[in-house]
Amino acid sequence: MNRLAVITATAFLITGCGSETSVEASSSPAERTVPSSSRSLQIHKGFFESRSEVLDDLKASGFWPTTVVSGPSPGIEMHWHSEEVHAYVVEGETSFLDGESGARHIAGPGDKIIVPARTLHAEGEIRDRVVYIIAVPEAMVPDEFLKRRPPEEL
Repeated sequence: MNRLAVITATAFLITGCGSETSVEASSSPAERTVPSSSRSLQIHKGFFESRSEVLDDLKASGFWPTTVVSGPSPGIEMHWHSEEVHAYVVEGETSFLDGESGARHIAGPGDKIIVPARTLHAEGEIRDRVVYIIAVPEAMVPDEFLKRRPPEEL
C-alpha cells in the first residue's frame, strides 16, 4: 500500500461544522488526505499507527526528524516557514488553520501534516499537550529550525 497516495477530491465526503473540517473516506485510513494546492496544508488522516511507520516514511523522504512536545497553548498566530515541514502527531490533539483556504483541520494521533515551504498556517489550541515528530529537508541550527516568519514577510 502506498502511504503517500493522494486520493482525488471526488473520493471524499468533506463536512464542515463551524470553522472545523473533518474528512471521511471509504478507503483505508492510511490513504486519507485533504486535497490541497501546492501552497496549502496537506492533512493525511490516520497516516501511521506506530513510530516505526513514521521512521520508515522519514527514511523514504530523507527528511531530518526531531521530537517536539507542545504544552497547553491558546494557539499560534498565522506564520510561515522557509522550509517544508512534516509533522506526525504521536499524542494529543490540536488543529491547523490553512492560510490559503481558511479551513481549520483537526489533527490527532496517527495524522501527518505537510506544510509546504512559504505556506501561511497557524497551529490551534492545545488543551493538554501534543507530541509531534517534526521533520525538515535538511539539518538546521536551532535558531533556524521552525523559525516562524510573519505573514507580511511572505
